[in-house]
Amino acid sequence: MASAMYCQHTIDSLQRYLHIGNDVPVFFDTTQPVDMELGKRVLTPAVHLPPSPCPSPTPATVNGASSSAPATKNVRKSKPKQQKSKKGAPATAPAKVPATPVPPVFAVIKRTIKNKSLRRLDECLFALAYCGRELPTDEERHLVFEALPELLSGPRELFAFLSFYTRLATEAGYAGFGHGLRCAITRWYDKHSALELAEMIALSNGAFGWTHADVIRKTHLKLECPVKRSIIDAATKRASQQPTLPLKKLDGEATMDAALVRYLELIAIRSVASEGEVFELIKRHGSITYNLLPLIYRRLYTVWMALYPHLSYRELLDAILPMQDFDVPMIIDAREAYVANLTKRRKALEQDQIHPIVVHGIKTLYDGGKRYPLMIKEREQHSNLLERKPQAAVSEALQISLEHSFSHHPKTGAWYYITLDLRSAHQKKHVLRNSVVTCFEASVLLAFSIFKREKHVAVEMFTDDVKTLQPVNFRTEMSWSEALNHCKQLLVAKTKVALSAPISKAQAKKQKVDVFITITDSLIRVNPNRIPPWRAMLDYRKTMHSNLSRYICVSLCHHKPSLKFDEIAMKVGGILEVIGYSQSTQPTTMPEECDLAHRLQLQQLRAALTVSQVRFGHSGSIRDVSKTDWNSHNGDNGTTQLNGTLGRGTSETAETDSSGTGGMRDALEGPGSAPNDIIHLKRRVGLFSGVALIVGTMIGSGIFVSPSGLLVRTGSIGVSFIIWMACGLLSLLGALAYAELGTMNTSSGAEWAYFMDAFGAWPAFLFSWVSTLVLKPSQMAIICLSFAQYAVEAFVYECDPPLSVVKMVAILAIDSAIGTGNREQTAGIPEATIARPETHARCKMPFL
Repeated sequence: MASAMYCQHTIDSLQRYLHIGNDVPVFFDTTQPVDMELGKRVLTPAVHLPPSPCPSPTPATVNGASSSAPATKNVRKSKPKQQKSKKGAPATAPAKVPATPVPPVFAVIKRTIKNKSLRRLDECLFALAYCGRELPTDEERHLVFEALPELLSGPRELFAFLSFYTRLATEAGYAGFGHGLRCAITRWYDKHSALELAEMIALSNGAFGWTHADVIRKTHLKLECPVKRSIIDAATKRASQQPTLPLKKLDGEATMDAALVRYLELIAIRSVASEGEVFELIKRHGSITYNLLPLIYRRLYTVWMALYPHLSYRELLDAILPMQDFDVPMIIDAREAYVANLTKRRKALEQDQIHPIVVHGIKTLYDGGKRYPLMIKEREQHSNLLERKPQAAVSEALQISLEHSFSHHPKTGAWYYITLDLRSAHQKKHVLRNSVVTCFEASVLLAFSIFKREKHVAVEMFTDDVKTLQPVNFRTEMSWSEALNHCKQLLVAKTKVALSAPISKAQAKKQKVDVFITITDSLIRVNPNRIPPWRAMLDYRKTMHSNLSRYICVSLCHHKPSLKFDEIAMKVGGILEVIGYSQSTQPTTMPEECDLAHRLQLQQLRAALTVSQVRFGHSGSIRDVSKTDWNSHNGDNGTTQLNGTLGRGTSETAETDSSGTGGMRDALEGPGSAPNDIIHLKRRVGLFSGVALIVGTMIGSGIFVSPSGLLVRTGSIGVSFIIWMACGLLSLLGALAYAELGTMNTSSGAEWAYFMDAFGAWPAFLFSWVSTLVLKPSQMAIICLSFAQYAVEAFVYECDPPLSVVKMVAILAIDSAIGTGNREQTAGIPEATIARPETHARCKMPFL
């Protein structure tokens, strides 16, 4: 009995971790990275569950077959010699090897991954990688590898799984790929058709530190299909070694397979040479071409107008923010075309089930002339841009879309009791990670969206009396603007909030409630004792005979958990703390292995608070998976970090970014350096280093050395002056070239990155070594010798300075420069990280 209770408690903790990423009922923003240590604590007891008292929550399956049906183990066995009868038929059938039972932990993970309402897959993929490493027997780990092609639906999921798997393997002292994982990856690539494989590889920029080229080289991928093999070979070769586009035969037939042609066409988009070719490529390939286009064409309003028909409604909404930076809405034709597409395609808004939070965030940013809700990122974005004046026609179209987004979401049929904290100070207080949406707007929007969708909703507000709640009195015919103005009239200067007040009032009135929702700016402010209202919930359930009632409290701007869930509160259950402001565009379908109470809690959580990840933007392609997956856009960003956010249906390069409200926003900018890159240099320029950089760039050391030598060799002041001016012009051209290269290629590495893009890996490799061994030391020597020469001459009057003294000063200058560089490079890095160089990311050279 004790073992069964322990087993059930472990499975409950596992389900909670997979769904909300925590072992206590606290739901964080989806931009939070995966807590691997927490995952290990939750998964370790689940992986080593006792086999007998804990049956699997789902029917054991092997390769999709039920455990009730006999199945054979995928292990080579020596075939026993069969005895034949006189007619040649076998006398007895060979005995079948019993199937390996599916471990309970793997069954739960498998069912959860298939759940379409899952907010993100990060925790599930980490749990899958952990099972592939830590399950007790080889047969159980083999089951995990067999299921990988089925469970990993997209390239980004594959890269995230490999990231978690290699980190766990590195911690265990072995980072190689075994035979089971290699075969699983081979089957994953082989399940795609040749055309899907071509588009997937061509449109990929990688994620989580992995690219398709890395995976192919790591696994020595070999596919049976010759067409797929040709695509794999083309993807791993340098640009100079790739095949060219096919010519046509006399009879009109192509000389190359269509899938390989498709791959080469998509690769060729990156080097398009004219605006006419851009229009032809958009017409032929749709909106997936946008991220592949050179940067110069992404500012043209004609390109945007050609893209409008190919964008989904969500991407059309997101597009207005980058277009605003390029002044596209100022062009009358582009503005009218955009408004017309927003208006005539409003049915797509209903089909995509875009939540009002998304539309409201985009409209608020556009009306404020901003691009990002984060203040720091917005300051960097608009530091060199003029103020943008929003166009009235675009604002009006976005407002109509916002009003239209309130009434098309599926109903849950639950009874809601929503309590708002409408303090006047909340009009100036912004929600977490958002500098444009206030707590007041977020509270009203969350409550009004539920009121417009559901049939049984009671909305009230706290007052200056802790026991008194005042009705808000929304009306079904109200628009969003009317609801906001109505709540502004109800604002009070001071409120006294008690989390148990709505529960007590509903209990006193014998009012049926399935979900209590309390929305405030900070739970720690209104509830300093940090005790969840478990006593009031227990009394209400006993009085109303409703064991399925749930309580959800929302903290809009406080970034840390505010409630303490002790053993009694966990036993009572049904209380959840939500941190942040988010939305959901996915229908809610709960896993079958969850009990009814757990299903209702999570279902009402998603329906009421729309707790699914907010696609606040990603850096990557506007469309970088196959066109059949174009509309399955919601799901990273980047975030995330090495173990950043990963959602359902995202593109491969999509990173979850908490600094925007559009799933396509950073995608329309193109890929760039981000803090979550696997190789990333800290961008830091202090006062001293900044002044030294400017002075060194403007003056340098050559101005002190070259004039005298030039005058001696030319013998003429005029000729030396002309030569000096010509060299200055040449230097100016070089500076302009570097400025253009720096704006087109923002990745770190300077000339190495430019050589890599232009000429390939080997020239970049050779340049890096020549620069390290020849160029940089020579520059340092010239600068230090010049400094030493002039520094010593200041103290010597009638004779040349001693050569030995000049050399000593130069050596001291070199030593000082090297020491300063080392201190700046290691600044801010923990000592443990400096002492263990193997913890740093390894740069994967494509030519090795």
